[in-house]
Amino acid sequence: MALFYRQKLARQGAGVLGMLFILLGYALGPLAQVAPSWLVVSIGISALFVLNSREKLVYLTEHMASQEVITVAKFLVLSGVILPLTPRDPISEILPVSPHETWLAVVVISSISYVSYLAQTYFFRGRGILLTGAIGGLYSSTATSLVIARQSSHAESDSRSYAAAIILATGMMYLRLLMLVAIFDLQVGILLGPSCLGLFALLIGLASWIHRRPENSVSEAPPMGGRTNPLEFDAAALFAGSFLVITALTHYLLGAYPAHGLQDMALISGLTDIDPFVMAVVNGHLEKPKLVLAAAILLAAGSNGIMKGVYVAALGSPATRRIASGVLWVTAGLTLGLAFWILSGA
Repeated sequence: MALFYRQKLARQGAGVLGMLFILLGYALGPLAQVAPSWLVVSIGISALFVLNSREKLVYLTEHMASQEVITVAKFLVLSGVILPLTPRDPISEILPVSPHETWLAVVVISSISYVSYLAQTYFFRGRGILLTGAIGGLYSSTATSLVIARQSSHAESDSRSYAAAIILATGMMYLRLLMLVAIFDLQVGILLGPSCLGLFALLIGLASWIHRRPENSVSEAPPMGGRTNPLEFDAAALFAGSFLVITALTHYLLGAYPAHGLQDMALISGLTDIDPFVMAVVNGHLEKPKLVLAAAILLAAGSNGIMKGVYVAALGSPATRRIASGVLWVTAGLTLGLAFWILSGA
């Protein structure tokens, strides 16, 4: 190893990655004797992946802002070190969630959003308006719809591609919603599966058909600047606070209006970001049947779709308003109809 590194320095290469992998190779023998086989195989696969992706990793570290790396490091400490130490006892009678459940919700939401944030910021920046809508929908379909609608109103040509991107963002929202629910409550996720996947497929098909119309000529992606890094502490703290407040309000409404309190809260939460409400439904210890919980999530998604249609109608170009708002409102109506249909059988 000393001779190897001497030759490396002679070629003006001072990296230590190769040395670390040599040491890792020596460690695999003892690990195979004391560690589970899946861990040894995972380490080997990870090493091969890193070695074959060195150029991409170097590119990423050169182009990623240093603050991003610091943010990820802090987040790894909070999720890998602090999360296991958080208390698991309920906070209070009116707020029966524990600090551990609260922070776990923050970790999951932020992780999914951050992957989308990185993809759009560093890997697929300016790669096309449809890709912007797809990745942005995994991050926040509401914010993405607002940005694209505003961009369409300032564009030189009134292309329908903007409307297609907004529709695609909402389609991805249903997929993201299903992923979040399934992580915390698989039964509710299974109940939501047909509705969310059906609406996802419908909107993806519509967006693709609209984008392929011959009158479309716009393919550039609008700038998505000003978006908050979902791993920043203020964003995580805001979500945690919203989750606790909405959970407390939901329990209060269920106690005061047991027949329709959850449905009322679902419709109200759709006026803003529905993630805190969705987490309150699947992670808030609500004493309701699974069908009712699934219907409440669809009610929130439908209400949110109506508001997105209003935002697009107010900010978009004529073609964007006419197409995207109409599709969003029809989809919202379908979502609400599915929710009430589920409630009728609950």
